[in-house]
Amino acid sequence: MIRSSNGYEWLLSLSLCAAACHRTHNLNFDTAPLGSAPPRRAPAVAVDPAPALPAPSDSAPAASALVVLSGPAGEYPDQRLVEEFFGAVTARDADRLEGLFQAGAKARTSAQATEIDALDFWRSRLSRLDYSKLIGQSIYRRHAVEVYRAEDLQALGNDRSVPVHVGDDQLAVRVPLHSPQSDKTRLFGDEIVFLLSRTERGLLIAEVVEDFQLP
Repeated sequence: MIRSSNGYEWLLSLSLCAAACHRTHNLNFDTAPLGSAPPRRAPAVAVDPAPALPAPSDSAPAASALVVLSGPAGEYPDQRLVEEFFGAVTARDADRLEGLFQAGAKARTSAQATEIDALDFWRSRLSRLDYSKLIGQSIYRRHAVEVYRAEDLQALGNDRSVPVHVGDDQLAVRVPLHSPQSDKTRLFGDEIVFLLSRTERGLLIAEVVEDFQLP
């Protein structure tokens, strides 16, 4: 006897319908609140706190396991002081300039010239010359600024010298200038050499040497 396939087709359709209806139910899983579980880390990776570094020093024995050497003295503070100096000059702000000088700071208009009071000299320059016209201009070559400690100059010997005497707690800063001028009036020499001293207020200008004569 040959059976009709209609019965099998009906049963197959009913099974597919039941399976489809079953898939429409949402799947609910228990989940942990966001941020409640510690972050997963790769296996066999130890997370240790960074070791405490020793205090910086100028030198250390080769046998030391970990050392921190001091950087060049005054590399960044002296650059900030130079920037503040020229900022005060172009602003023609004598009071602001006074705050950058050490008490009794001196100025010389050449390496061989007699010392004069630095603040009086610069007050006179600011009153007679219009440095405000240099605002926004490049006055000195930042990449060419040279900084020397006393031991640096001793090591260099006669190969390099500065027109100031550098003590143990001082820095000499040579600043090459673009020698800008205003209305054909020369406002600076070719370079300025600052003698900076370490004080309770930080680095301050103790002496300024510049080959320059007031017009």
